[in-house]
Amino acid sequence: DDNNNNNNNRRLIECSASILVPFDKYTAFDAFSDLTRQPSWCSYLQSVDYIGIVDDKNNENNDTNSCTIPLRKSRWTVGVRGLKFSWTARDTYIDRPHCISWESTSGMKNKGTVQFRSTSSRAAAVVKEEDDDNDDDDDDRIQTATTQMDLQFQFQAPRIVSGLFRKSTRVRRYTEDVLLMDMLKGFRDVVVMEKEEE
Repeated sequence: DDNNNNNNNRRLIECSASILVPFDKYTAFDAFSDLTRQPSWCSYLQSVDYIGIVDDKNNENNDTNSCTIPLRKSRWTVGVRGLKFSWTARDTYIDRPHCISWESTSGMKNKGTVQFRSTSSRAAAVVKEEDDDNDDDDDDRIQTATTQMDLQFQFQAPRIVSGLFRKSTRVRRYTEDVLLMDMLKGFRDVVVMEKEEE
């Protein structure tokens, strides 16, 4: 058992990624917290399905959960580089529009948190193209809400995935630079497109 625990600890990989999105944190939170929508901005996710609600009696964080959204149970199915695997998870903390935390309950061991922070409205000028030098346009740009999304993710890579990369640092780099950042950029683009169509 001690050997298994040591192996698991060695395989625990911690990743993080951040992005500035050009919309307010309520919009960001409401879109991202709809788990069934995750595959629409995450190319390696094949499906996310709700499978139940976390039993409040057994929920340690129930007293601090400051949101009317119930803590949910879900099933996630991923396909990466021809590999397919799935796991079940449960929300551990939801605080609209600030934070979502989760942990796996079966399958690939993982847990994570995504935080949403309002940023200086002037930062919107960085993510919005300047059409002209009209002062009115500048004022509109300054007033645009922006949100900093910070994602923390810990997981134990399946052995077959670890074997592909050989070193855990390569798994972490690939997860951060490709999987997580592509997902956050996809999320930004999908929500921006939806807002433009409103």
